[in-house]
Amino acid sequence: SVTGGSERTTYAVSGSFFDQDGIIKNSGYKKISFRSNVQSDVKPWLNVGMNVIGSMAETQSIPSSGDGYQNNEGGSAIRYANMLIKLPLNITSRTVAGVDYMSGRYRQFNQTWGTGGRINNPNSLLVENYDNFNWTFNTVLNWGETFGDHNVSAMAGFEAVRTTTYSMQNTDQNFADDLIFIGKGLDEQRRTSYENQQAFTLASFFGSVNYNYKQKYYAAATVREDG
Repeated sequence: SVTGGSERTTYAVSGSFFDQDGIIKNSGYKKISFRSNVQSDVKPWLNVGMNVIGSMAETQSIPSSGDGYQNNEGGSAIRYANMLIKLPLNITSRTVAGVDYMSGRYRQFNQTWGTGGRINNPNSLLVENYDNFNWTFNTVLNWGETFGDHNVSAMAGFEAVRTTTYSMQNTDQNFADDLIFIGKGLDEQRRTSYENQQAFTLASFFGSVNYNYKQKYYAAATVREDG
């Protein structure tokens, strides 16, 4: 990891690599990860920053049948940017925007084995692919003031979130040789394919007002609307 900066800007960058073999032959886990953070006071009234997180992982294992192989690999990337603005009248504005992307692939082959090929007969292959994408936007205004023994603060904000998911699953079986790919199985009637995509969006408005007298008596009101 590396950290540093100046009077107005700071940064931190780190990374890691993990590789471990499993107890069972042809099994194990590998992962590479990365993280960075930068914050900067561009002006006395403006602070901006960004966070980036990424990773890739692969898992190799043996199916519960005891033969064949399983392979699960994928990666993700997260990026967030933030901005803090100091406005007149003791008002601050904070905005955060980010994206999150994740994708992966799962592959499992069940090999025929046992006396007379009685286990996993016929052999079979399962392949799955998926993608998830998410973005968020959040902005909040904060205000606070003291009038003698009276303390008042207020907050108002808006947030929007959208998520999209996609997945595909394919199966095939009865492979006669080492060409173990979807579409190469000899039993076309039992070959399957499934595809799915979903998406949803949420927008929210929210706010609150807080009051206290001499830090002894408190009152608060909160409102939120989602759609």
